[in-house]
Amino acid sequence: MGLNPYNRGVKIRPMLTQKEWVEKCYERYARLGMNPGDSYWVWEKAHYPLPQGMGDKWIWLTHEDHQIQGILQSEEYGDRYFFPGYPKRVLDRLFVEDWFEIYDLYDKWQKIAMSRVGKICLESHKKNGTGFFNEETQRLAHARAAETNRRNGTGFNNPETQQKAVQAHRENGTGFFDPEFHKRPTVIEGRRRGCQTSQERGVGIHDPEVRARTNPLMQAGRERAQKIVWVCTGGEEYFGSSSAITRFQRHRGIPEDMRRLATPEETEWFIKNKARYIADHKNKMSRERKSG
Repeated sequence: MGLNPYNRGVKIRPMLTQKEWVEKCYERYARLGMNPGDSYWVWEKAHYPLPQGMGDKWIWLTHEDHQIQGILQSEEYGDRYFFPGYPKRVLDRLFVEDWFEIYDLYDKWQKIAMSRVGKICLESHKKNGTGFFNEETQRLAHARAAETNRRNGTGFNNPETQQKAVQAHRENGTGFFDPEFHKRPTVIEGRRRGCQTSQERGVGIHDPEVRARTNPLMQAGRERAQKIVWVCTGGEEYFGSSSAITRFQRHRGIPEDMRRLATPEETEWFIKNKARYIADHKNKMSRERKSG
């Protein structure tokens, strides 16, 4: 039913139909001397009276009249028969007869069509495991949301939210405050293991499998480090690792540029005499500290 634009609750006459709109359009064309289909005006082919796919008959209408006709045709045949956005641009620009009701019809059929498309896309993503139903996409989305909440102090990272959650569990006797929760075997086992050291649990370096994998790597690293020999150019003193150089520089004040890698001959000599050389070097430094 048509409504008074100044008092939309009062019905004053039946609303326009598709047939009435087309007749009014052609009456206006005749009154203005517009010849449908001529080259002077911009015309569009409008499927009428049946929509596209249901009939092959069509008529000439201007772009604006065609959009309004598509909305009325949609209401008459129970589906959307207009392109999204076009009628809205026309209605935002022109005030036509039954403007309010026609705009409501546009919103109605646009929402119905978009809802149908959304359901089809949703079912397709569910079936193919794509979009948000892809595990990797979900993981990335959750990770981004968690990082945003952590950075902004929102979500569960908000102290107020945490307090509300704890208070709700306390009042309802759920979660940690549920007596049955503490009787679960997994909770009991977790509490027992939480009181154990890593050595008692046999994890990390105390796990035989981990030790079997890491020991050869650690030994190889030690062997490589033993073969790296530095020479302090200030006094031609040898050190078997970069940490020894650092300690020497810290005690003696030797700049970093006053060292060099030992030659192969010097390295071979140092490795053979390492124990004796280090002992002599320690005794020398001890004597210097006492005398100084």
